[in-house]
Amino acid sequence: MSDDEGAARELNNEEVTRRTYVAEARLAYLVNDEPELVQYVTTKLSTKNQITLPVAMARSLGLAAGDEVDLKLEGDMIQIERRPKTPQEWIQRLRGTMAHVPEWQSKDQIDAWTRAERENWEREWDRGEKPS
Repeated sequence: MSDDEGAARELNNEEVTRRTYVAEARLAYLVNDEPELVQYVTTKLSTKNQITLPVAMARSLGLAAGDEVDLKLEGDMIQIERRPKTPQEWIQRLRGTMAHVPEWQSKDQIDAWTRAERENWEREWDRGEKPS
């Protein structure tokens, strides 16, 4: 092995060591940094219409890379919500969303509405067809 190859290999080892230290420092940052409660921040819109969420905000919502969020336009504001991941979270989010419908004010009313809807369904045997 020539002196140049040995020097290049040593330089690569130093670079790997440096990268490892950076990764360890980043990991320590992620583990030791508790998310602050951030309620207001300004960010810029990129040329691709993307924004960057501050780390503290993302952590306070429990967001990680690849998570989906729901966007809702309200007047001149955009509301961002973490998309539910489990059935229980979906139930919690949707609870009460049909309260404005008169037929859905109580369980008995919901059951009566559902029965009426089912009675209006056209079934295969209603058309004289054999069920498949």
